[in-house]
Amino acid sequence: MERRDWLLNNRPVVYVRGLSYALYLCQQPFLDDRVHRYWTSFPLNVSLAVSAALAMHYLVERPMLALGKRLSSGRLNGSADEEKDRGGADVLGAEVFEGGGVEAL
Repeated sequence: MERRDWLLNNRPVVYVRGLSYALYLCQQPFLDDRVHRYWTSFPLNVSLAVSAALAMHYLVERPMLALGKRLSSGRLNGSADEEKDRGGADVLGAEVFEGGGVEAL
């Protein structure tokens, strides 16, 4: 790893980068300064936002990414090669030709 890439590629930063989208989606109820409730006061609001982001990341985002990978590789209901052998489209809805070309249906 190069010296200039060290900061952005160390483990804590990479972990936070992975949670950033879930944190973006979950932060609004807890970090809204217009709402004066106990869950919007510091430091409870930050810990609740991070907890909700962790839950969303591990319970929703990661399983959906894994499902997408399984669907795209054809491991959900048989392989893509079996589907091609039956004369159908692959699992992404694209016809796979013998020469390696793909045409969207």
